[in-house]
Amino acid sequence: MNKRTGRGAFTLIELLTVIAIIAILAAILFPVFAKAREKANQTSCLSNQKQIGLGFMMYATDYDQRLPSIWDSNTGNGQWGGWVYYTTFGGQTTNNFDPSKGSVYPYIKNAQIFECPDDDVEDGCSYEVNGWLSQNLGSTGCHLGMSMTRIKRPANTLLLVEEAPEANDGYFLPGTDQCAYRHLDNTVTAFCDGHAKVLRPSDVAGALVSGAAVSFDPKQ
Repeated sequence: MNKRTGRGAFTLIELLTVIAIIAILAAILFPVFAKAREKANQTSCLSNQKQIGLGFMMYATDYDQRLPSIWDSNTGNGQWGGWVYYTTFGGQTTNNFDPSKGSVYPYIKNAQIFECPDDDVEDGCSYEVNGWLSQNLGSTGCHLGMSMTRIKRPANTLLLVEEAPEANDGYFLPGTDQCAYRHLDNTVTAFCDGHAKVLRPSDVAGALVSGAAVSFDPKQ
């Protein structure tokens, strides 16, 4: 009589043990994978802002060192000439913005980099210009860009920020608008010398309060 060789089916205890081990490994590894994915999104956002910032620098080179203009409020609906173009001012509405019609787009030619991978509003633009770099703040309409020659410390002067809950008017007004901290509780910014950097909330608050975010030469 032939005897059956090898083992039969797993016992219930063995199956439960394997399931428990898989559950433990999943609990350990899933947060690691999530953090790695978020770090990748942060790197992508950093690259986005660096490319846009360099686009600003090239634009200023072609226009007598003057930064691009910014449209604000309903008067800017469908208006050309701003660094980004928007059909409808404000509101969390998809396709409000069309970066490809903005004044810096010819230096970038990639509409996808205007949107952060972690921006769940998905209206086409996640970034706004430091409002102190434009003129006529407090009024509505077109804000002319400032001359780069007025900026004394470009490496310490914020150019682009992520705004919460969304970018809806083209520029960030310190003291009124709030930064978005989408990247492991940090935010990505670009500076007026063309570099981009990840900042903690305390660094952003310190820069805005101390004035390190913007420094002008009043004689120019």
